[in-house]
Amino acid sequence: MTGLSGKPSRDSEPPLPLPEGEVHIWLSARTPAVSSDTFLRQLLSLYVGLAPQELAFEYGEYGKPFLVSGPRNLQFNLSHTGEWFACAVAQGMQLGLDLERCEHEREPMQLARRFYSPQEQAALEALDRDSQRLMFYDLWTLKEAWVKAAGGALGRELESTGFRLDLPAGRIAELPAPDPHAAFCCLLQAPPGYALALCALSPPLTPPSMHLYRLHASGEKQSLPLLLRAGSHC
Repeated sequence: MTGLSGKPSRDSEPPLPLPEGEVHIWLSARTPAVSSDTFLRQLLSLYVGLAPQELAFEYGEYGKPFLVSGPRNLQFNLSHTGEWFACAVAQGMQLGLDLERCEHEREPMQLARRFYSPQEQAALEALDRDSQRLMFYDLWTLKEAWVKAAGGALGRELESTGFRLDLPAGRIAELPAPDPHAAFCCLLQAPPGYALALCALSPPLTPPSMHLYRLHASGEKQSLPLLLRAGSHC
């Protein structure tokens, strides 16, 4: 099989271990030669021990993919924007991951008045412009991650999904209904100029154990430090 670099990778390499209760988050630089499908297949093949082209997918009502081939009951969620791919992988947890590039040209309140709850809008309006932009993207990534974890429709459900943040305390103080205790959501340190959020539904451990990695174009795997900026059970 071929890796991101196009070079042969070792068929004898054992699948990566993924204990229950862990979430592995991967970053990989985007290049014109690598599509999101190529990245996703290459990454998941590391866990199931199959060649990327042997992986088969099915799709939920709103397009969320599920892996139907391989010996593992893997759950995953992909996000890509700007210069990066990002993907979260786990067993037994419905995952939503969202990576957003923080665009300085965007007017945060225009979108907030359309997609954010009155409480979220009020929290944003109380901030100076720079802080407002940062919180806007924190909320946006959390909302998308939540809807993606539940397999919902982004355009419709963003408006009904609200969060309350206490960033000085490192806490996501309030999660959407109906059962906030059956979920874990967090904001993670992202590459400069980006925002990154993860939501896991019905995690066996609260919070789950999280690990951050980078998959290089050469196929090399690198462990990275993971910084939790805020979490719902911190």
